[in-house]
Amino acid sequence: QPRAKQYVPLPTSFKGRLQRGTALPCTWVEFQISASNDGAAHGDISLQQGCDGAATIASTDGSNRKNGFTNDILKDAPAAACTKKPDGTKVTQTTVGNWMSGPNQAAIDYLNKVVGQRKAYIVGGSGTDDVASGNKCLAVDMY
Repeated sequence: QPRAKQYVPLPTSFKGRLQRGTALPCTWVEFQISASNDGAAHGDISLQQGCDGAATIASTDGSNRKNGFTNDILKDAPAAACTKKPDGTKVTQTTVGNWMSGPNQAAIDYLNKVVGQRKAYIVGGSGTDDVASGNKCLAVDMY
């Protein structure tokens, strides 16, 4: 629900993602609750499987780490970079490919321009800032 807040307890073994609904393409918030190297929660934003809206992920341990983006990038996205979800929602195409289609270069170019690899994974690899929270708790906002 819009403007709803919810605490979701997860086991420390959890590694996965959060997305709106069940259909791709969509924005992914990827995270784990307790990393093997430091025991902290770690997370990032990924647009590799598309973008259906902005999202941020933030630490809650006082370290003030935050990444992602808050602006509506879909309204000005070029048609060549977009498709629609089954419900008709405008989204950007995948940047890495999946069973529905290959990588979409127009989406890669647009997302690099308006978001950038530092704020969200666009083509994978490296360069996206990781958010760590020593208390094993992250705050996620989806816009």
